[in-house]
Amino acid sequence: MVLTRSQARKKATFPFLDLPAELRTAIYHLALGGRIIHVDRGGGSHEKQSETDARTSVCEASILDKESYALKRLPVDRREGLGNSSRHNACNTPAAKNLPLSFLSVCKQIHQEAALVPFQANRFTFWNRKSLARFLRYLKPKQQNAITAMILYQVHIQSGWESASHRSLKAPRLLGLREVLICVELAPGDYLPFFGEGESIVSQTIQDDRVSGMGKLKAPKLNRVEVLINNSSLGHIPPLTSAEIKAWEGRIKDMMLAK
Repeated sequence: MVLTRSQARKKATFPFLDLPAELRTAIYHLALGGRIIHVDRGGGSHEKQSETDARTSVCEASILDKESYALKRLPVDRREGLGNSSRHNACNTPAAKNLPLSFLSVCKQIHQEAALVPFQANRFTFWNRKSLARFLRYLKPKQQNAITAMILYQVHIQSGWESASHRSLKAPRLLGLREVLICVELAPGDYLPFFGEGESIVSQTIQDDRVSGMGKLKAPKLNRVEVLINNSSLGHIPPLTSAEIKAWEGRIKDMMLAK
């Protein structure tokens, strides 16, 4: 029997929608998940950004945050550029990759089944409360509540998560958020006041205020908080001791998990 061109094309097409639902879900997660998504990469409060700009890009860093912070606690060569600023440079270029969301437009059924997977199966990074608020403002409630994991950066002298930063912003409520990784990277400016007299990062009050805005997250299902504090690149300034770092990490965890 000779097949027509239409029949041949139909026969050559893989019957994806005939697969069991569990298998289709696994494929959606492989295609659309497993990535770190930067939101307003590097957008500290010192940078001017449009209120409608919520840029996203897939992380291109060759070394993960946990690995980087572990290495920087060892006597490594600073020229390796393991800090957040240099490590994520490739993530903020015109050629930065975006998530292949065109997969969702194949057909209505695939869109219905997989539309929330990019939010459920990826980790979203934020550098300040304003970027977080901007991003959530343009998501539908279902998309907001589908987010399960975040990475929050507090990078040396940039302001963004202090209690006074963007105080008027509404506290985001994320019903699906379960996991948060907090990366704190200190620098000499955190220890020596830049403008007149003031306290430095050695003060517990200053330490806790630096990240207090993170505690504004309303996440009733949050059950895993990991904190990484790096203060190895301080030159001649004595860094925080291991005991001081451990105590600060504990206070941040308690703040985030407080119901």
